[in-house]
Amino acid sequence: FDLVLSAPTNANILDERGIATIGANDQPGGGLVGISINDIVVSEADTFATFTVSLNSPSDQIVTVDYNTFFETAGTNDFESQFTTTLIFTPGQTTETVNIALNEDTIDENPEVFGLNLFSPSNAILLDDFAFATIIDNDSALFGTANISVEDIIVDETDGQAFFTITLDRSVNTPVTVNYTTGNETAIAGQDYISANGTILFEPNQTAQTVAVDLINDSIFEGVETFDLHLSGATNANILDARGIATIGANDQPGGGSVEISVDDILVNENEVFATFTVSLSSPSDQIVTVDYNTFFDTAGTNDFESQFTTTLIFSPGQTTETINIVLNQDNIAEDDEVFGLNLFSPSNAILANELALATITEAIIEENDPEKDLGFVLDIDGNGTVAPLSDGLLIIRHLFGFTGDSLINNAVDDDATRTTAEEIESFLELGENTGLLDIDGNGSADPLSDGLLIIRDLFGFTGDALINNAVAPNAIRNTSDAIEDFIDSLLPDVVNI
Repeated sequence: FDLVLSAPTNANILDERGIATIGANDQPGGGLVGISINDIVVSEADTFATFTVSLNSPSDQIVTVDYNTFFETAGTNDFESQFTTTLIFTPGQTTETVNIALNEDTIDENPEVFGLNLFSPSNAILLDDFAFATIIDNDSALFGTANISVEDIIVDETDGQAFFTITLDRSVNTPVTVNYTTGNETAIAGQDYISANGTILFEPNQTAQTVAVDLINDSIFEGVETFDLHLSGATNANILDARGIATIGANDQPGGGSVEISVDDILVNENEVFATFTVSLSSPSDQIVTVDYNTFFDTAGTNDFESQFTTTLIFSPGQTTETINIVLNQDNIAEDDEVFGLNLFSPSNAILANELALATITEAIIEENDPEKDLGFVLDIDGNGTVAPLSDGLLIIRHLFGFTGDSLINNAVDDDATRTTAEEIESFLELGENTGLLDIDGNGSADPLSDGLLIIRDLFGFTGDALINNAVAPNAIRNTSDAIEDFIDSLLPDVVNI
């Protein structure tokens, strides 16, 4: 039916007719009824992988569809394959479930996938003809045992030392040790850095340590060089990332008119003190390089940051990076992401590769244990002080799929959790949805196979393209792996947000 506008006063009618379409929820079915099925994510500890098969409208006839399973990376050790079986919808029924039994083992595995085929429908058509189930492992590498990682770093030869950060992905009650040693790549020990080796000790509940490697500063013209820090021989933990790469910038090469100045877009949290832009030269110069800068408003205004009038940034000879700190103003207002910009202009002894960069300010994440703050959402869903893929990650993705009650929390709440009931978990997850903090890619909604999948992949240690492939919505405002990783990192509690 229509709503028709007429006889305006002090205005023109641009569109006089609005149409309301009432869905046909009681209509007789037939060949036009559509059958669909969605991908799912399950824990290896679950008894079944439960697919939900749906009709897009009820039918007055019996609707049937055949199904069977197929292998991807998961095999017969992981689930009970299903030969051709018929699923039956009685008249008026719009959903049915298919339960595929899972086989739990004690092997430490990566996520594995199998599929469900739909075919040979009667009194309906297929909108989807298959769906995937991703099985998340529940063994030692993901529960009680911590995982050790080492970060890649970028340093300048003049820094004196390269500091590698080695982290545990969770707090544990026993000491953890791991051995380290440096190794040559294009940088050579004794010429570019001093070789180092030793053992790192994490005391109980400690989650980060640093290893300092001395650098050798010379005046020889060199390109960018790298060396490694290798981890081995861990006790009471698994090594998730055994190799950290240190990249030494080329600070001695000759400069000149071909030196280019660039600045990148950044993503910051409202509760940070500064928005820090990094301005870089494409190569060092033997002259002083300068560039002027100021800020400009976009959707962010004077309530969000301290605007900066024209100021000059100075690079000393041989220097290749400088930072600009713009003061942020935190408030208690729930807001969408807001943007302001930095202009670069009037360079001397260099040219501009790009002349502006944008800073996106995301809503502040207030510490969960601070009751005085308006927001209290972090990814530690069960409140045990750590974030793990098969407890917190699984709770998130189940919630986004619509699970409630026991089906939400079964085998997903850690023993030391402070939120243990379905009601407590649901209430906390609703806070994440209502504040927009579960909308990881920033497209305006929290969806299980975009935002939920991004969270689970990140908690498993996926980075780069492996993190974001087929998981970022087309209309997302955070659509790079760096932006996704930064946003998820901002939602981690302090114990793991190193």
